[in-house]
Amino acid sequence: MSTPPQLLIALQSGEPAYPALEYGISLAGLFRSPVTLLGVSKTGTAPRLEALIASARQQLEAEDIDVQIVQSTGSFEKALLGCLEDRPAALSLFSDLHRPVWGRFVRVGRFRRLMEVVPSPMMRIQTPCLPPRSILVCSGGLAYSIPLERLSIQVAAAASARITFFHVVEPVTLEYPLAREVRDHWGELLKTDTPQSRHLQRALQEAQAANVEARVLVRHGPLIHELFAEIREGGYDLVAVGSTYSSHSLRHLTRPNVAVLVAASFDCPVLTARGRLSDSYG
Repeated sequence: MSTPPQLLIALQSGEPAYPALEYGISLAGLFRSPVTLLGVSKTGTAPRLEALIASARQQLEAEDIDVQIVQSTGSFEKALLGCLEDRPAALSLFSDLHRPVWGRFVRVGRFRRLMEVVPSPMMRIQTPCLPPRSILVCSGGLAYSIPLERLSIQVAAAASARITFFHVVEPVTLEYPLAREVRDHWGELLKTDTPQSRHLQRALQEAQAANVEARVLVRHGPLIHELFAEIREGGYDLVAVGSTYSSHSLRHLTRPNVAVLVAASFDCPVLTARGRLSDSYG
């Protein structure tokens, strides 16, 4: 099992609540990994935020967790990117301003912008859902999903949570042999000799090696419809979704930004991580 990532908890002054701070402290206790507390104020001092960060530092140090504090002013996005320069593999945790339901898509504007520029994993926390007991990992069945799956397994192992590796077989738009095989046998996908089946089997093996209870769930239909239905029905504490920016081709311009849509529609924590087609479980 790889070493848990360093945590970067990013907080901005003026927010009425800081669920990312609560979640990050809990995750640090599970991971036992170093933490950077980033406090961003728009212009000058922010007494309430500074007091919260000082209290969090005391709490983490009392648990023998290494803590660094970074103070910044101005743009939240620029401050986060600047902080990540020295921590390129850190998992960034942040929350957004609480707004009415009609403002959901406005609320995740920050998440959308950060996904474009931040190559490292991120977690948006609106409601902490602690401790995480059930994790849904939306797997594309290809190597792009591997960093997301591995990070989700780390969280599940630390929190004694269950993982559901979720795969949607979408309606076939191009008629070629592999697509037809997956479509015709989606109900027993793990029994087929396809790249998706081999990938999901390996994800299960990785989870089992980490002593994580895991299963594979396959649904057939439009991706967003089936994913949203599963989130509503499953009562998950954390939803992990791959980044649309994993691909460097023009594909991300024609596909929906699933992570942003999930964050706009549900209040549970949303984890995303970029991958590459060259990634491997080997």
